[in-house]
Amino acid sequence: MVDLFAITKELADIQEQLRALPEDAREERFRLHRRQDELRAIARSVDNPMDAGRSDADLLAELKALRQQMQSIEKQRIDLVMQAGSGGASTGEMGNLGGVESAPVAAHGRFHSLALTLPPLSVLMFTCDAAA
Repeated sequence: MVDLFAITKELADIQEQLRALPEDAREERFRLHRRQDELRAIARSVDNPMDAGRSDADLLAELKALRQQMQSIEKQRIDLVMQAGSGGASTGEMGNLGGVESAPVAAHGRFHSLALTLPPLSVLMFTCDAAA
């Protein structure tokens, strides 16, 4: 019987070994990549009958629920990022919770542009407001 947990652990160990190798360790890198390929082939060959008895409608309903859950998590993540950039002593009073609209100033081959002042290591998330 194939232990998928052991395969996953070995793949993670190999990945760490690959990261630690110097660039000129070609033989060891090749050997590790070959072992990765072997482990991936073993994992692909495992027949996982977990969902074999379930109907398509049941699986689609579960996928829909998971998608909604992921969208909720993404919205919470975006809200946290916006709150972190909303100002305060730690962010130097930067942020724009209300959003920023483009101005009709041509830049980089586009007709509109944004003027942004960003702190170091800041994160940008863009959304398109279809109603605008």
